[in-house]
Amino acid sequence: MADNTIIRPPQPKYGINEVVYLKESALLGFLEPAKVFRMRYDPDYKGYIYTFVYKRSKRRPQIAGDAIDLRSDKTIELSEDNLLTYVDALELKVTFLRSELAKAESQLASAQS
Repeated sequence: MADNTIIRPPQPKYGINEVVYLKESALLGFLEPAKVFRMRYDPDYKGYIYTFVYKRSKRRPQIAGDAIDLRSDKTIELSEDNLLTYVDALELKVTFLRSELAKAESQLASAQS
């Protein structure tokens, strides 16, 4: 008897055109937004891979999703593990800033003694 079970991938965490934040930048204390351009389910990774457009049209490269010209811009792909919602990214940034403030207070206390 054949197994006709259909295996469906889980729902993606983010959607097309949704603005997400890069985890690495939030860990470093700044928020870098990215707009989802495309996504695909990767069975080897067992999760979604999100595509973003890396804009090279400005002096400082930006990751965005408006005014896309794929002849001059390139795409990058990131997994869900590398992306955050605004609230999650903000929580990481606040944690980073608290750490930096504690270091500054410690240095100030050392300088005053």
